Amino acid sequence: MKNILKLSFVALITLVAVSCKKEYSQVSRVVTPSYPKINFPNGKFFSIKVGDPTPQIVANAYDSSLKQAMGVTYDPSVIDNSTAGLYVVPVVSEKNGNGYFSADAAYVAVTNIDTAVSLNGIWDRQGFTTFQTLTEVKNGLYQIAGVGGAAAAVGYLCQKDSSSISFPVQPTVYGDMYFIQTSLRMIASRRDTMRYVVINAGFGTALRTFIKR
Repeated sequence: MKNILKLSFVALITLVAVSCKKEYSQVSRVVTPSYPKINFPNGKFFSIKVGDPTPQIVANAYDSSLKQAMGVTYDPSVIDNSTAGLYVVPVVSEKNGNGYFSADAAYVAVTNIDTAVSLNGIWDRQGFTTFQTLTEVKNGLYQIAGVGGAAAAVGYLCQKDSSSISFPVQPTVYGDMYFIQTSLRMIASRRDTMRYVVINAGFGTALRTFIKR
């Protein structure tokens, strides 16, 4: 899984012979970096039940600075529609005329969770003043704002069933990130509890506990 790729500034230098004395003048062309924007006409978030057909991901790319359209590449075979979980599909644009390209991802939740179940809301980190906010984007597929209690971190998780979640490797502002040691407790008479360890160089290895307000 790769984060959005931005290549370095480009300068092309050509040496042109101007006389038999081998005197040269230097000609350079300065290229202003621009990156294609990857678009998802049918959206980038999907939720299917276990065993349902894999959704069709539609994507294209366009560089508004160069007014250039280009294709994208991705591999939907990473989705296992027979196993509950969240599947992150990297999508990479072709290079534009100056050699720059972009990357993004589509997210496919495979889950039989009931549509009436909701993890929406604010979850406080136990023992800290930080929190995370979950917002459902598709059935069983949630955006987490404040992953691990870090305000700038945003990611996506799938609720597989009443006691488990899936947060696979995915791009974030902190680089690639994923969870291990995940658990979810949903008891009607108590507040919901979520636990996980964040795997990312910017986070510690502590088991983090969040309790829904």
